[in-house]
Amino acid sequence: MAEGQEHPEYVKLISCDGKEFFCERKAAMISGTIKNMLTGPGQFTEKQMGEVSFPEISGDVLEKVLEYFHYKLRYTNVRCVAIFLFIDT
Repeated sequence: MAEGQEHPEYVKLISCDGKEFFCERKAAMISGTIKNMLTGPGQFTEKQMGEVSFPEISGDVLEKVLEYFHYKLRYTNVRCVAIFLFIDT
C-alpha cells in the first residue's frame, strides 16, 4: 500500500477454478457482500489481504460479475441515456 493510503486501490478476486482477477476497489464495492468482507469490523483475512475467494463461483461467471460491477459504476446516476427504438417495416 502507498503511504497514507488506508486501502489498496485494487482487490484480488479468486474463483473456484483458481482464476485471479484484479478489480478496482470502488467497482468491487458495488457488491454489498464484498464491501462487508473488505470493510467490516474485525480482522477478516479478506480485509487484511485485500483478496476474496469464491469457492462456488467459476472464473467465467466471476468475469461477467466484474463486467457488471464496472458497468454499474460507470452508468449509475447518468442523466442522459440514448434510447433507440427499432421499428419493423
